[in-house]
Amino acid sequence: MVNNIQEKMIEQVFKKNIFILLQIIWIIEFYILGFLAIDSAIKKIFDIENMRYEIIENICYSVVDKINQYEEYIVYLAVVILIVGLMGIFFNFIPILSDHRVIIMYCDAGISIGVWLLRIYITYKIYSIWKLLVLLAPLIVYGITYIIKEKRGD
Repeated sequence: MVNNIQEKMIEQVFKKNIFILLQIIWIIEFYILGFLAIDSAIKKIFDIENMRYEIIENICYSVVDKINQYEEYIVYLAVVILIVGLMGIFFNFIPILSDHRVIIMYCDAGISIGVWLLRIYITYKIYSIWKLLVLLAPLIVYGITYIIKEKRGD
C-alpha cells in the first residue's frame, strides 16, 4: 500500500513541467536543510546528543550528500542552460519563428531553468557555509534574483 502511494505521488510530480519540478526540488531542499540546521542548533543549545531521529536524519543527509556529490554539475548545468536560454531569446527576432506561440513562450526557458538550478545551488552553499542562515535563503535568493533581473532590465 505504501509503495502504491509513493508511486502515485512520484507520478503526479513528474506530470508537472520542468519549471514546477525544479521549484518542488528547491522547496524540498529548503525544508531538508532547514530541518538539519534547526536540529543541529537545538542539539547544541540544549546540549542534547542522545535525541536522534535516525530515519529522518538518514533521509536528510542522503539528500545533502547527493547535492554535495553533484554540486559542480548543478552549477555547470545551470550556467550552460542559462547561456543557451539567453541565446534562445534571439528566436523571437527571426520572423519565420517568432510567429509561433511555442517559440515565443519557451525559447527563453533556459533562463528560468538556469536560475532555478542556481537557486538550488545557492541554497545548498548557504547551508554548507552558515548552516542556520539557510532559513534566510529565500530572502537571499530573492535578493540575488532581484539584482539579476534589474541588471537584465525585466
